[in-house]
Amino acid sequence: MLALLMLLAAAPEPPDTSAILRLIGRFGAGHACPIEAEVALTAAHVPDVSPLDREVPLWPYRFEGGGTVGVVEPQGVMSAVDLAVMRPQQPFARWYKRASEPPAVGERLWLLAYDWRSRKAIYADRVMSGRVLRVVAGHIMLDEEVPGGASGSCVLNEAGDVVGVVTWGQRTEDQRTAAVAAAVFGEWWGGAATRAVPPPVE
Repeated sequence: MLALLMLLAAAPEPPDTSAILRLIGRFGAGHACPIEAEVALTAAHVPDVSPLDREVPLWPYRFEGGGTVGVVEPQGVMSAVDLAVMRPQQPFARWYKRASEPPAVGERLWLLAYDWRSRKAIYADRVMSGRVLRVVAGHIMLDEEVPGGASGSCVLNEAGDVVGVVTWGQRTEDQRTAAVAAAVFGEWWGGAATRAVPPPVE
């Protein structure tokens, strides 16, 4: 009992995830990470539903988060990483600061997912956390299995700064899944999309 109480007392407090954007659109749902008043990042596969066909446009999403609701329009995707730049029609009320340093191995990080565990919980927020396994080639590996729809979520450190954006889950030979996030701390965020595609015509 004493050991359990000590473990609970030592557990870090989760950062505020309420400004992470919840996205729902014509072809699915995901998340996005606001890093400036008019810039949010998401996984490129969220707006880019047909990445091998450049005739298919990038798709906008309705969103809510951080006291703001509206539509985010895709500005483009990056060729070297599964990231896309999204802009709101009106500035975000809140956003997150990017971390300047990489997370340490073993450090606990947090992300936001949708709750698929029951019909009653569908699309409820599910705050999840995992520890850093390693950082490789600008990607952060976490010992957490993320559900579908978590793509695009900010990955936050204990201080509430963004270190990455959820991109996918990687299945391993021991039948487990590790979360993979594109790093956006320090030099890993270039700030520009490398493939701009006009949004669809209404």
